[in-house]
Amino acid sequence: MIIKEDKKDSFSLATDKYEERILIFIDILGFKHFVDNNSDAIVKDFFAAFEKDVSDGRIEKNGQAYVCKPSFTFFSDTVIISIPTEVYATSRDNGTNRHDLLLFVLQLKIVSVQLHALKHGLLTRGCVTYGKVFHHGH
Repeated sequence: MIIKEDKKDSFSLATDKYEERILIFIDILGFKHFVDNNSDAIVKDFFAAFEKDVSDGRIEKNGQAYVCKPSFTFFSDTVIISIPTEVYATSRDNGTNRHDLLLFVLQLKIVSVQLHALKHGLLTRGCVTYGKVFHHGH
């Protein structure tokens, strides 16, 4: 993984190779019907909530702590959230790994997408998988 500093207090998670990542695929059910049967303003409101999360993945400094933003891609009726496990693999003071924290962060993202879809009368389905992935940019 390349962690490159592209501005002060922010590091990109872009990669030039395959690496271990957790991927979340979310399919928004009834999306075509939603787009066909709602005004442009309602559809735009639906997308606006996702646009704030769209990221190529970064680690950002927030006060004294670093915050990891997963790679978050949204297209058509699919949301893909990706994060390298290496970011959370560092040991704590007691020597255990931080994958439990990674899963918690990703679970919050899943719930956020699901609740937003439900707000608009849409259901979701998907899966979580782990493996080697090449993920560069959106």
